[in-house]
Amino acid sequence: MKEVLGVTTVRGGSKGLPRKNIRLLLGKPLMVWTIEQAKKSRLITRYVVSTEDKEMKELALKHNVEVIDRPIELAQDETSTWEVLYDLLKRLKPYEPDAVVLLQAPCPIRKPGLIDSCIEKFFDEDIDSLVTGYYFEDTIWGKPIKRRQDIVKERTFVNDGNVYVFRPEIILNGDIVGKRYGYIFTSKEEHVDIDDEFDFWLAEKIMEERI
Repeated sequence: MKEVLGVTTVRGGSKGLPRKNIRLLLGKPLMVWTIEQAKKSRLITRYVVSTEDKEMKELALKHNVEVIDRPIELAQDETSTWEVLYDLLKRLKPYEPDAVVLLQAPCPIRKPGLIDSCIEKFFDEDIDSLVTGYYFEDTIWGKPIKRRQDIVKERTFVNDGNVYVFRPEIILNGDIVGKRYGYIFTSKEEHVDIDDEFDFWLAEKIMEERI
């Protein structure tokens, strides 16, 4: 059986929407939606929350989740995802997972089975990384109008921040993408990544419909 590490990284210093990770979304702290989804995964064998924030740590522990304390210097606006994951893997040594699954708290809308579908595809295709997202068809007003089939050929894949799967070795080697990578396409409602009040309102409306 593959060893799969699930990770949710949360910090207390969110600027766009202060304290958003513990703000109530339909009566439940935002980060708890992701915690509950991670626990339902059949394939995640170990799940941790990385944070420097005392209140978020206590909330995770309340939901029986392992917490890895994050250094305050890695909880800044300029801190990259790679830095946090690299530090986390170093702290967990000698534990060595076969895959790292990043589940971001500001993306609370995931259809049932999405997380495990991503993990299965990652291992089936034997790739370095996998992300969820959608195609963006870039058309510029004022430029010659293109045929629909030509636009499709030029579309760009955009990751939506919902689920990431990484091979640990690439993280430890200073990368986060690798040479071989794959995608899983998600529905529009799963693209919500909460950064501001409108995003929060939209997530609530979508989740009200789903519930």
